[in-house]
Amino acid sequence: MMDELYSVPLSGSAPPVKLNSTLPSEGDVTWNFQISEDSSRVVYIADQSTDGVFEMFSVPLDGSLPPTKLNGTLVNPSFIDISANSSWVVFTAGNTGLYSAPLDGSLPPIKLSDPLPSGGVIGPWSSQISPDSSQVVYLTNQYTDYVVELFSVSINRSTSPIQLDLSQARVGDVRNAQISADSSRVVYIADQDTDDVNEIYSVPISGWIPPTKTKYPVDPGPGSKSRFPNQCKQQLGSLCSRPGYR
Repeated sequence: MMDELYSVPLSGSAPPVKLNSTLPSEGDVTWNFQISEDSSRVVYIADQSTDGVFEMFSVPLDGSLPPTKLNGTLVNPSFIDISANSSWVVFTAGNTGLYSAPLDGSLPPIKLSDPLPSGGVIGPWSSQISPDSSQVVYLTNQYTDYVVELFSVSINRSTSPIQLDLSQARVGDVRNAQISADSSRVVYIADQDTDDVNEIYSVPISGWIPPTKTKYPVDPGPGSKSRFPNQCKQQLGSLCSRPGYR
């Protein structure tokens, strides 16, 4: 039994509308879909054209127009997020890099990241869009294998990526990062000055100014999510209150 995508008014005042196009006999829509902030469109991934070849599509939430493919000729897209202004989608494609595309499919995908070295990876959950929809912040081992670095780039690549975690010592990895609510700064955890000593840093999202280190070390604790301490919560407020932090 194939999985397909439908929308229906919450009031139940109209019947469900199928949003995806006709699928191949073994085709499916994956569970990785998201509705835009303005509720106008939904982005989904499906092997809609060829069985086993998954691509990314955007379609009006009311089904008034057919789906538009967003990933162009790129293969294996992994959806990341839709911008808050409902204009852009950001995604990865295999290990080829980080991309953005207009939500309506009016332009082909734009490569945001610089070419990655052999072994370079941008994970599908290691990037985020700024609240003002202008920048994308992401983690990758761009320059040194097994060393995770922090970058910022404009969502339409009107400016090139810039590394944010700059320091003279630069011995460790960036563990996690969060953009401020006003989109002006990025707060991140890294052991960039002393190996295995995780500390909290703040840097302008536009870069060019070295990061400022807070006076509080932090224990990343068990699991994959780093944890901001109570002192960080007092100092940074809502930056430490997102799911996954405590």
